[in-house]
Amino acid sequence: MPPPRQDKDVTRNYRVLKLRLTDVKKYGCQADVHEILKRVQDDINIFPKRTCSLINLFSYSPRKKAAFTLAEVLITLGIIGVVAAMTIPTLVAQHRKKALQTALLKTYSELQQVNLKLIADGISLYEIESVTERAQLIMKQFQGQTAIDGNNNWEGSDTRLYELYNKRGLYGHTNNKAPTHQTCDNGGIWTDNIGRLWLFNDSDKQICVDVNGIKGPNRYGYDYFVFYPDENNRIVPHYQYQDKEWYIGDGSDCYDYTYYALTDQHPNEKGKTYWRDYIHF
Repeated sequence: MPPPRQDKDVTRNYRVLKLRLTDVKKYGCQADVHEILKRVQDDINIFPKRTCSLINLFSYSPRKKAAFTLAEVLITLGIIGVVAAMTIPTLVAQHRKKALQTALLKTYSELQQVNLKLIADGISLYEIESVTERAQLIMKQFQGQTAIDGNNNWEGSDTRLYELYNKRGLYGHTNNKAPTHQTCDNGGIWTDNIGRLWLFNDSDKQICVDVNGIKGPNRYGYDYFVFYPDENNRIVPHYQYQDKEWYIGDGSDCYDYTYYALTDQHPNEKGKTYWRDYIHF
C-alpha cells in the first residue's frame, strides 16, 4: 500500500508550528523561543520521511515529483504500436475503397451528361456502328482528351495497356494471378485531364473506364468498369441486365460487376454492400 501523500505531512507540520508560535505569543518571553523551536523540530522528526527506494518505486519524497517509470512508458508505447498495426491497414483499405467508389460515381455522372448532350444534338450512341466515331464523339466532350494509343486491333491495344499498367496487365475481378485481356480493345486508348483511361469496343458498344488511370489496382470491378448505351439511348452499367448481356470473362474470375459497384450492393448476399463487404484488397 503506498504511503500517504507528502502534502499531508506538510499540513501536519504546519499545524505543530502554529501551536508553538501561539505559545510564544501567550508567554511573550524571547528566552523561550529557542526551546520552542527545538520542540517544533522534535515534533516534525516524529513523522517518517518519505524516500524513494528500490523496494517501493511509488513512495514519495519531499524533493521528488511523481512520474512514470521507464517500464511504464515502454509498455504504453508497445500497446499503441500493436493497436496501430492492427487498425492502420484497415483504415487505408477503407480510404482506397471510398476514393474508387467516389471516382466511379463521378465518372458515371459525367457519362450521363455527355449522353444527354449528344441526344440533344440528335446523336444516338447506340445507333453508331463505328467504334472510332463513337469514341471520338464521347471523348470530344472531355477536357484534355488525348488519344495515347490509336491501335484498333486487340493485340496492339492489349500490349499498350500492359505497358501502361507498368508491365503488370489488367487483373481479374478476384485478382487472379494471370493478367487478363481487357474488354474494350479496338477503339484506341484515350485519357482526359484528370488521368482516367478510356477504352472502347465495336460490336458490343462497350465503354470502359479506368477511373484512376494507370494507378493500381487495375482490376475489373475495382477501378476498371464497363458501360454501354442501350436501345433506349441510356448509358447503363454492365451487369444491370444480366439476362440479355454478353459475358465478360477471360478466366473464371473476370466478371465485371459495374452495376453492383455503382449501386453498392453485394452480388450474392442481401443486406451487405459491395464496397465494404464484397471487395478486398
